[in-house]
Amino acid sequence: MPKRRILGCSFPIAIGLIIIILAIFITWSLAKWLFPDHFAWRKPASPQQAYHFDLLMGTHQVRKAIQSGASACDILAGWDADQQTFQELRANYLLYE
Repeated sequence: MPKRRILGCSFPIAIGLIIIILAIFITWSLAKWLFPDHFAWRKPASPQQAYHFDLLMGTHQVRKAIQSGASACDILAGWDADQQTFQELRANYLLYE
């Protein structure tokens, strides 16, 4: 039976990523809607440091996409090129399929 794949990932990993992105997106949108004057990303202690959210996600691109109003699907679709590059690089090191 062929393995299910979504976004180039195995099914469980892709579903996990989708759930995380949707949860973050919904939480941020709801907080911004309920408290528009009080909600903001926690700023780093110094300009040389990254936002804590950026450290958790491994990039600043997700935070900036959420701020700009991108949907969760848009954010996930933005990873396709990186995912393809990774899959091609990874294929050289696989011992078995």
